[in-house]
Amino acid sequence: MIEELKIGDILWQMYGTRQNDEIRWYAHPKCIEKIDEHKYMFGGGGGCSKNSVGKNYFRTRDEAISNFMENHGALVKKIDDIEKATTHVVPKGMADNVHDLPRTDWQNKRIVKWDTVNVAGVYVGTIEKMINVTDSLKWNLEPMGDFDYISLTLSEIYEQVSKLPVMRGGLRIITVFQEGPLDGDIYQCGNYSEVDKWVHIGTLKGYA
Repeated sequence: MIEELKIGDILWQMYGTRQNDEIRWYAHPKCIEKIDEHKYMFGGGGGCSKNSVGKNYFRTRDEAISNFMENHGALVKKIDDIEKATTHVVPKGMADNVHDLPRTDWQNKRIVKWDTVNVAGVYVGTIEKMINVTDSLKWNLEPMGDFDYISLTLSEIYEQVSKLPVMRGGLRIITVFQEGPLDGDIYQCGNYSEVDKWVHIGTLKGYA
């Protein structure tokens, strides 16, 4: 028989933080502050039904982590924009438990040149004179379901662009536009102290 919980007891639930190219899952404590016939209510708001204990909420941290590992395999999940579109990187019913943190590393951000939805352009130069070098790059072609996508990471773009003849004229600013139907992003490097360091400098409203 399961021991009856009381006010002040702790239950554990799995939460995730999404940052850069991964989600990290951890067990988060919830203190019971009120109990009614069917629910345990937590401090700070929220609660859980009594029959969810042992399913989504657990008596110990180790039990919560062990259950998650048994059902989902790992506490760290690598993701990228392509994978988000084709697989469930967040377990069903746990989307509200994932919190986004500001990205700290843009170098490995994957830029999709084409995948039937997203398009991208790579330019060298200042805003007064930008030279389109998108088609001068060798893009990676990879399968995605019933069709292919073409992409490069920002670090791969820098490596290729830095070797193009256009860079010999003293130009060093590289700007990448990644655009979808409803939104988009702008990335840039070469305009800062670390010439190969990518920075997210703006957003777009999409091409639709």
